Amino acid sequence: MKILSKLLLLTLFVVVTGCSVKVPESNVADVAGVPAITPDYTGIVMPPNIAPMNFEINTPGDRYITVVEGKEGEPLIVEGKMVKFDMDDWHRLLEVNRGNELLYSVYVGDGTGGWSRYRFSNNVAQDSIDRYFSYRLIEPGYVHYGSLSLNQRDLSTFDESVIFNNTFPCDERRGFCINCHVPRNHYRDGKSQFHVRQFNGGTVIMSGDEVEKVNLKTDSTLSAGVYPAWHPTLDLIAYSVNETHQRFFTSNNQKV
Repeated sequence: MKILSKLLLLTLFVVVTGCSVKVPESNVADVAGVPAITPDYTGIVMPPNIAPMNFEINTPGDRYITVVEGKEGEPLIVEGKMVKFDMDDWHRLLEVNRGNELLYSVYVGDGTGGWSRYRFSNNVAQDSIDRYFSYRLIEPGYVHYGSLSLNQRDLSTFDESVIFNNTFPCDERRGFCINCHVPRNHYRDGKSQFHVRQFNGGTVIMSGDEVEKVNLKTDSTLSAGVYPAWHPTLDLIAYSVNETHQRFFTSNNQKV
């Protein structure tokens, strides 16, 4: 039992010491300008509740170490060409530095023990942003829509959820066009809508947990209501009514 305990302690020591990253203190030369990173997250303002703004270092080198420091809190230290911050550590650093500046130091090793250090700074905003936004996820084409969904993304994390999938409720005839997912007042009152074309078509109106599909086509309109605009305070929605068609041209760069 004692031998097993010693082995466990030795393993824990190796894991802990092996995971630590030592920031270069010697043979470091400061380089003017910002490093080549993708996306270019340099000189920006970040909401304090934004998900980790990870990036890839494109500057040629042998080793990479990135340090992010603020006026308050513990610095973030990441080793590697792909800079991925721990979710909890990232949020803690931004939260205690609302309204302050974060200093980034990117160390690039040259393979001989020397290091080049690039520096840039980003600001943390005082105010948070709305955590969620919705969008239509569609393949990069405009002819078919066999796989189409309305999705929601949590901006404070990388979590994504499906609001409505166009293939889920179909059995024999799979797929139909869904568009115009429009919330009212940025969804502050829990109301939103979207429109379905063709198979099982209609306009789906959501209010809290209540969902209703309505047919807005009348004898005197060209089509059902398609593109909506909510009134900001009243229970009124304005719709355009139109027929949408695609025409493809072979003699011009503009295909549609």
